[in-house]
Amino acid sequence: MSDRKATVPDEVVKRLDPTKDTLATVYLYSGNQCAFPDCGTAMFQDGQYVGELCHIEAAMTDGERFNPNSTNEERRHESNLMLMCGIHHRISDNVEKYPVERMRELKSDHERPFRMGFNNMLLEEILDRSAADILVPAKTTAALCDFFLLGLNVEEAQDSVRYWREFGEVLAGVTKNARMLLAVAIKYAHRNRDWGLTVPELSRRTQESEARIGELAVELEQSGIAHTAFDPEWYEHSVSVFVISSKFDEQLRTLVDYAVGVAIDPTEIVGKLRFDLLD
Repeated sequence: MSDRKATVPDEVVKRLDPTKDTLATVYLYSGNQCAFPDCGTAMFQDGQYVGELCHIEAAMTDGERFNPNSTNEERRHESNLMLMCGIHHRISDNVEKYPVERMRELKSDHERPFRMGFNNMLLEEILDRSAADILVPAKTTAALCDFFLLGLNVEEAQDSVRYWREFGEVLAGVTKNARMLLAVAIKYAHRNRDWGLTVPELSRRTQESEARIGELAVELEQSGIAHTAFDPEWYEHSVSVFVISSKFDEQLRTLVDYAVGVAIDPTEIVGKLRFDLLD
C-alpha cells in the first residue's frame, strides 16, 4: 500500500459577496456609524446608504492586509468586516498605520457598546442564520471514498475534493429553508421513474404548506436542483410531485446514500453545508 497522502488543492481566491444576514449583523453592530475613532458619520443619510464595507483582511490578493491562509468564506465573514465612511476607508488603506491588529482593535472598540445594547436573543438568531449559510468544504473526502470503496489515487482524491466543493457552492447559493426542504425530500423520495415524492407527502414530513413548498421549489429550480411537476400519467399521481432534477441527481443520490449509511442526517450536509463530514 502506498504511503502517499492525498493533498488538498489550493482554493482559488475569489471575492464572495457577504450574505444578507452577515450584512445585517455588521450594520447592527455598527450602530449606523463609521467605525473610525471620533468620526460618527451616519452610514444611512436621508434614507440612502452612504457607508462603505471595509475588509480587515482583503478579499483579493492585491488588496490591503490580504491573508493567504484565510479562506474565501472567512474573508467575507462578519468578523472580517466593518463599516466606515468613504474618507476613513481610504485612510485605513495605509497598511503601515493600520495593520490587521489595529483594524481589529478599531472594530472591537467601536462595536462593543452596540453589541452590549442589543437584545441577545435577536443577535444570536442573526448569527445562527449567518453561520448556516457558510460552506464548510471537505478537505479530503476520505470517509466518503472509504464508504464507497473507491480507492482513489492522489490526483483523483484532489478531483473529488474539488467536485464536492463546487457542488457545495451550488447549494450555498440557495437559502437555508430551500436546502432543508431538499434534504428531507432526498431522504424520503421514491426512486421510480423519477426521483421524488408528492408535494402533500413532503408537506406532511416538513410541516410546510404546499404553497410554501412551491415557492421553495421555484428557488431550487432556478439553480437546477429540483422542481415540482404535475403529470398524472407520467408520475402516476393526481397531485404535484417534488422531483430531484437530473442535473445534480448523481451528487444528491451519493450524499443521501452516504449519510444514511454512516448514520448522519442529510440535513447536516445538504441543509447546513457541513461537507467536512465527508472527510
